[in-house]
Amino acid sequence: MKGFRFRLDPILRLRSYELERRRAELVRADGFAHAARLQQRRLEADAKLGAARLESSAQAGADGALLSVTADSVASLFIQAANAERTTAELTAKAGKAREAMMEARQRVRSLEKLREHKLDEHRAEALRREIRELDEMGSLVRAWRNR
Repeated sequence: MKGFRFRLDPILRLRSYELERRRAELVRADGFAHAARLQQRRLEADAKLGAARLESSAQAGADGALLSVTADSVASLFIQAANAERTTAELTAKAGKAREAMMEARQRVRSLEKLREHKLDEHRAEALRREIRELDEMGSLVRAWRNR
């Protein structure tokens, strides 16, 4: 049987390489988005805790200067949390785009792999047909030889 050769194997290798690169980009983007979400949650929790402490300090009658410094600190935490929320949204969007790019690359690889499998099946079927023809010819020769 003649060996199977898929003409598009070089393209399949390139597309597979691209798929692996896209997967790595997705892992990196997901990692950044996850880290941003954790940072955002931490800042939001710190801001809420700071606001609660500020409220209790104000109710306890703390010094105005101390309350002012604490209020500035809490406001800063809320601003940082809001910035972290925007960053998280941006990084999550980038991860979504990376996921879409990876899925498109995976589809391109799968389509070539399916074509390759189809061509290999055709190659095997032709080889079997050829083998059957050869066996039929041999059988005809054997029958002719016996009938002589």
